Amino acid sequence: MSKESTNNPFKDSIDLKMGSESNPIIEAGAKLKEARQTKKLSIEELAEKLRIGQEQLIALEKGQLDLLPEKVFIKAMIRRAAENLNLEINHLIKKIEVKSILAADKENKNNNSRNLLTKNILYTITTLILSIITIFSLLFLFNYNNEKNDKTSNKSNEYSALKYI
Repeated sequence: MSKESTNNPFKDSIDLKMGSESNPIIEAGAKLKEARQTKKLSIEELAEKLRIGQEQLIALEKGQLDLLPEKVFIKAMIRRAAENLNLEINHLIKKIEVKSILAADKENKNNNSRNLLTKNILYTITTLILSIITIFSLLFLFNYNNEKNDKTSNKSNEYSALKYI
C-alpha cells in the first residue's frame, strides 16, 4: 500500500466520473490526479511544488468542493498544477470562468429581486406611517377647531345672556 493512500485523511465523497461533465472543477481535478499518477508524483511532492496544502490538493483531486477555497483560488490552483504537470486544460479553466460568471449573474438577479422587495416594503411602510400622521393631524385640527368654536359660542351665549339681563 502506498504512502499516499495510508495518509489520506479524506474519503472519496463523490464518484469523479458521475457529474464530471457538469462540473469543470471536478473534471479538472480528476485530470490532474491522472497526470500526477502518470508522472509518479506523490501528493506530498506536488503539493510542495505548488506550495499548497496536501489537503487542498486531495480535495481538488477528489472533487470535494466544500473543502476548497473560493473559485478564483481554485482556478489559479488548477492552472499552476496543470502547468507543473505539463497538462493542457485551458478549456476546463474557461468552463470554470463561464460557470463563475453565470453564478455571479444569478446572484446579482437574486440580489436585485431582494432589493426591489425591500424597496417595496419600505415604500409601503413609509406610506402607512405618513397616512397615520396625516389622519392624526386632521383629527387634532378638527378637535382644535371644535374647541375654539365651542369657546366662541359659549362667549357668544354669555354675551347674549347678559344682553337680556
